[in-house]
Amino acid sequence: MDAATKKWNGEMKEAARSLAVRSDKKNPAKVYLGLPGSGCKCVREALKQGTIDADTFVIAVERDPETADLIETQLNGLVKDYHLHRDTITTLNIDTVLQDRKVDFAFLDFCGSLYNELAQWLVDQRHIFTDDAQVAFTFSICPRASSFMNKAKAVFKWFFTSDMCEFKMLAKSVDKQLRRKARFIYGSDNGYRFATVASAYAILSLGYHVEITNCDEYCDTSPMIMVKFRISDNEVTINRHLYMIRYLRTCDLWINFDDPKERNKKRIQKQTVKITSDMAPWQQLGCPEDMTSGNKSATVRRALQGIRPPWMKPAVWAWHPMNPNGIRRKKSA
Repeated sequence: MDAATKKWNGEMKEAARSLAVRSDKKNPAKVYLGLPGSGCKCVREALKQGTIDADTFVIAVERDPETADLIETQLNGLVKDYHLHRDTITTLNIDTVLQDRKVDFAFLDFCGSLYNELAQWLVDQRHIFTDDAQVAFTFSICPRASSFMNKAKAVFKWFFTSDMCEFKMLAKSVDKQLRRKARFIYGSDNGYRFATVASAYAILSLGYHVEITNCDEYCDTSPMIMVKFRISDNEVTINRHLYMIRYLRTCDLWINFDDPKERNKKRIQKQTVKITSDMAPWQQLGCPEDMTSGNKSATVRRALQGIRPPWMKPAVWAWHPMNPNGIRRKKSA
């Protein structure tokens, strides 16, 4: 074991790893996504804490051939079913691996800066998580950051120096949560720290309600941060969604306005169906069949107040008969 690896697995990293794989759910995760490394320490710790069990489907990623061989040998004795991707995570076609499953726990131990290709992969794969998933990351927060992080840092510099920050909603939300949840060991003026956490938060927030549950700094070969998020199915306002998209596009990421989740594809398809008078209001709005009656009723109430359902395209909403401010209503008036 070289000196760097010793530092990577030091006491501070062990504490951060233990916190990262801790689950607040009663039952073990069904699908776990991680970058376990040669010792599979995150998998072992997750098993120890009951976050996963032998029946959990583990998706492991490792690009180094020798390390991948070590991981495979260990996974054979730890879990019943797994998939080992022997390349960088950005080349992983995770939809093919998951098939009809979703990831409900992930610990992506990157230990490096968030760079453009990785950020774009995370954006493109945001649909893989369940509505109650827990997702943890580790990132480097040292000045040798990527061009993506340099742009992100410049964006949030406005928040701390001016009242005119265009992305104040995102910045204030992250800043408030970090004040409650974070434990920092480095100076508070580390702009890469805030930009890294805010970027990860923005990526996960595309289509989900997300909160920061833990944030911990440690040091191995350079300053690192572990940040952990909890996803929920609480309502996401369209304004919040658009702010996330605008921020990430400012950092040169390509993001489609349409959420790629399969359930939202079905919602959009329903919008093309001709609305008839015998359809229930929630059907006219394209609510999915499996949505709870309470959420259907709430969606109808908001629609009658002029609030567009988040899955409906603006052009469709503008002509929708339930839109009190729509083009049809204005013409009939």
